[in-house]
Amino acid sequence: MKESAATPGDQAPVAALLLPLQGLNLVVAQAAVGEVIAAPEAEPVPGSPDWVTGMFAWRGEQLPLISLERLLGRKPAKARSRSRAVVLYGLGGFRGVDYYGIEVDGIPHPVLLRREMVEDLGEEIRQAGMSVGRAVVVGGQPGMIPDLVAIEQALSDWLVRA
Repeated sequence: MKESAATPGDQAPVAALLLPLQGLNLVVAQAAVGEVIAAPEAEPVPGSPDWVTGMFAWRGEQLPLISLERLLGRKPAKARSRSRAVVLYGLGGFRGVDYYGIEVDGIPHPVLLRREMVEDLGEEIRQAGMSVGRAVVVGGQPGMIPDLVAIEQALSDWLVRA
């Protein structure tokens, strides 16, 4: 049987979620998402980075809740009834970061992403001395594919010091 090489257009679509922030959608693979929950009450932690909102209870564990808007140097959205948190699996294997939450400004929307739907703007987004993600356009809307491993490394570094 003859095997043929895959062409870039042959890549399988990726099941993703668009996570709304103020004026920007985060694009995250659904496989990285543990659960979408109502915005939790987070307990502030003295000495935490300003982008760490605090710790919250989820399934019997205390998880860090982060604000990517703050990490990006933006003013976070005011909490409202549609605010949510997305619990993500820790992908990088960093100590203390098995799960964590990201604040979002609304209900995430599932999307089946195909290569032609995403325009990479070729811009790495850096804040707080680290890579935060890549700027993209998804379906005509501005977005960002977050660098979850870099964010998890920063979370782990803080948790180890705390």
